[in-house]
Amino acid sequence: MAWSNYKCIQVLNDFGVMFDTYSELGKRGVGQEMFHKYGYQKEHYPPYSCFTERLKIGKESRGSIPLIDGLNNYNEKKALCFAIFDGQHIDEEHYKATRASEAFMKELQAKGENATLGQWLDKAVEWNAEIFTERLERNAKEPYDRDALAKQGRKAAVAMRNVTQAHFVSLEGSKVLSLKLENGKHRNKPSPKTASRDQNDL
Repeated sequence: MAWSNYKCIQVLNDFGVMFDTYSELGKRGVGQEMFHKYGYQKEHYPPYSCFTERLKIGKESRGSIPLIDGLNNYNEKKALCFAIFDGQHIDEEHYKATRASEAFMKELQAKGENATLGQWLDKAVEWNAEIFTERLERNAKEPYDRDALAKQGRKAAVAMRNVTQAHFVSLEGSKVLSLKLENGKHRNKPSPKTASRDQNDL
């Protein structure tokens, strides 16, 4: 079923999912409090390292790294991010999202493949649906209908994909969905003889 971008934004707002560009998310109002008081963090979707020509070297800023061919307007500040709860501890939301995306990139790299942006957004619906469902379960009172909550969680994850897709298309046109992305830190790395001692996989 095709959803309008307006409907998707409404679904995310109703679910309480905050999103904006990297430069604006959490800067003001309720969002600012959620980030500074309640431990929310910014989640790039897909990871920003999928769009860079190479990995970070030493202490250089992520935004200074050249991007892959096919991107003319997208950059770190314009990257769409979502507010995700807590940090990189086992079983917490940001940890789960990071591990799931890394597992996907590692699997692709092992097969010598690269996913397109469209494939990335589709794949991420799987783990984001689980994260959102678990968020609903934490706040639900027993007894609750897990299947009904799972349906709501997936609905939010699909809306998140659609809003992100619309954002990329607005910046780069519809062809961007066919753009093959890098596999983040799991991409082919320089050989030990040529790699810098400051090579940083983050």
